[in-house]
Amino acid sequence: MSRDRALQIVVAVHGRGRGHATRAATIIDALREAGHDVRVVAGGAAIDLFPGEASLRCVETVAPGPRLLRRMRSRVVDDRRALAAHRPDLLVTDGDAPSSLAARSLGIPVVAVGHGLVFAHCDAGPLPVLPHLREALNALSASLFASRRVAVHFGSARAREASTRVARADVGPLLDRDAPVRDHVVAYFRDDGGDAWLEELVRRGERVVLFSRRDAAPRGVELVVPDVAAFASMLTTSKGALGTAGSNLVAECAFLGVPLLALPSSDDVEQRLNAKLLQNSGIGIAATLDRFDAAAVGRFTRACRNVLDEGRGANLLPNAPGAAASVVAAVHELGLRPVA
Repeated sequence: MSRDRALQIVVAVHGRGRGHATRAATIIDALREAGHDVRVVAGGAAIDLFPGEASLRCVETVAPGPRLLRRMRSRVVDDRRALAAHRPDLLVTDGDAPSSLAARSLGIPVVAVGHGLVFAHCDAGPLPVLPHLREALNALSASLFASRRVAVHFGSARAREASTRVARADVGPLLDRDAPVRDHVVAYFRDDGGDAWLEELVRRGERVVLFSRRDAAPRGVELVVPDVAAFASMLTTSKGALGTAGSNLVAECAFLGVPLLALPSSDDVEQRLNAKLLQNSGIGIAATLDRFDAAAVGRFTRACRNVLDEGRGANLLPNAPGAAASVVAAVHELGLRPVA
């Protein structure tokens, strides 16, 4: 795209966990490669993934909790003020509802992207009704008024409307299916926890590498500070992984063909649905973080042993365009012209 056609785009990133920011970083790169000028808005854990981003505006991440409506209102007011001053041509939101609401109140088009959109705008297979409905309503807060939507999924899904695209989760270039498999498993928990599961794996003689900022880990567990390159290096040679069922980790295990022991907490509805979907897709084993199950650990270790003995399984990611390319296509589909 020539520079005289460059759009001014704001990418707003939800900051609970690192999954939104990991995906958004590839989208930002793709938009810039397409010739657009991009500014970034992020909060919470997402901020750490943009250390060299000169345009970054740091905001509060609005997640469920006390004074939710007050915090939402405050963010919408602040975002509306910032967007009115900059007046971008478009806002891309990865799970960040306040920025989406602020943009639409100013007449700025919105492209919504994220895994949660699968529950609100797609058919992805049988799911428990009430949890599915709850996550659909949650996803609508950031996507209801969007001009285009990109639902990012690790499995097969069908969009319900023409304004929604279903995209394959992008996996990082550091993941190599041809790398040798080593005798270790990788663990990552968005909100920490999981000690009983880690201790059982160590008791069974497994080498466990835990990526976390916690001060200490159970005896025998190797503790590593989270880092994108280091995590990718350990995961790409692992025989399996365990952790909360974030869509990025599920997609990475699906790509590598190694089992994931998915351990969402009982109060995390989206990740419980992810665990159901990944088990249905044959990507891994679903359990619940706060309900220790030694039998589930046994099934996981046997699956890991098969990888070590026989090699990785097939790449189970769907044959669909990647998330970043799909967002760029959705932006161009809108036919926007730069605001003078």
